[in-house]
This record gives sequence, structure tokens and C-alpha cells, in this order.
Amino acid sequence: SFFGHDSNYLSAIVGVSQKILNDINSIASADILKIKIPYLIPSPKIKAKYKKNKFRIAYSGRFENQQKNIKDVIHTFAFITKSLDNVSCHLYGSGSQLNYILDYVKSNSLETKIIYEGKFKSEELQKELVKNNVITLFSDYEGIPIAILEAMAVGVVPVCKYIESGLPEIIKDGETGYLLKNYQKDYLKIIKNISSNGDLWRKLSINAI
Repeated sequence: SFFGHDSNYLSAIVGVSQKILNDINSIASADILKIKIPYLIPSPKIKAKYKKNKFRIAYSGRFENQQKNIKDVIHTFAFITKSLDNVSCHLYGSGSQLNYILDYVKSNSLETKIIYEGKFKSEELQKELVKNNVITLFSDYEGIPIAILEAMAVGVVPVCKYIESGLPEIIKDGETGYLLKNYQKDYLKIIKNISSNGDLWRKLSINAI
């Protein structure tokens, strides 16, 4: 077993976050090397820009309920766009819930407010994410989400559900973005605040890079 006493088949284990590394240390045998190696993300010159009347929120990832809570994302986006006229939401990715998303958007007449942008290759995605102001993730667990890193590298501000693994290592709450322990209660308040306050958004954006 990789995590038992027999280490004949394994000399080292790599974790991408400190939480994952701690979990590995708790179950792996002592003679196996454990190290943390974070992802490296390119930081292009182009950066996100603030437009008060066209404030964009992105979700990038798998369209799944397990782990990703995609229905929570879509329902929250619907509530946000109905509450704030200047906000639109943009979806990047694919998954088993795509048809549900498209049907939900159409049945609620939200085609101009919640927009499915498509699935992009990794080398193209960052060029799409930079068009947004905020990126959102409501996952129950993660390592280090690459989409969040790619977005932050171009100044897109993360507003995410708080989880123990990964996100607290890259997002400083209130400085480089927001980690919400009660996202269903606090998400609207945060988005309303930063979408109407260009100075605050720019500060968070610069810190995120």
C-alpha cells in the first residue's frame, strides 16, 4: 500500500497545498518523503479592468453538484443578477449539469445575465478570465484550484466559499479576495459593495496579483 508500511513502490509524495500535505503526513509511512510543490501560473501583462456598469462574475470549472455545488452557484448567480442591474455572470467549463444550467437560465429569462461562454483549453482560459472582475467557487473541498490562481494572476478578485484546504493559502480574506463562511448570507453584500466601489475593487485586484 502506498500509505502503509511498504514503501517499495513509492519514494515520495507531493501535495499541492499544506492541508493536503498534513493529511498525507498523518497516514503515510515515515520513510516516505513528503513535500509541497504549488502550481506555477503565468502572469501576463494584460489585467482585469473595472467598469461599474458592466461588472462581471465568473465561474470556471466542472458543472457538477458533487464537490462543486454548481446548482448553488447558478441559483446564487440568478439572485445576484436580479438584485444588481450592473452585474452579469459568465460560465466557463463543462459537466453533467450543463443542460440543467441552460434550461434554468432560459426558464428564468436570464439569457442576457447568466451566459455560458463555453469550454476553453488551459492556455486560452486566462485570456477569457481577464474579462471578468470576480471569480467564484462554492466547492466543498479543493487542493489549490488552478482557475482561481489563473484569475488572480490577472487581477480577478476571488469571492469564494470558505474551506479548510487550499483556498486559505492563496486568498487573504479582505485583502486579496473574500472567503465566506456563510456564503448564502454574505455573497450579495460583498458583490454589491465591490461592484459599486471601484477603489475597493482595484485595491483587491492589485493585491490578488
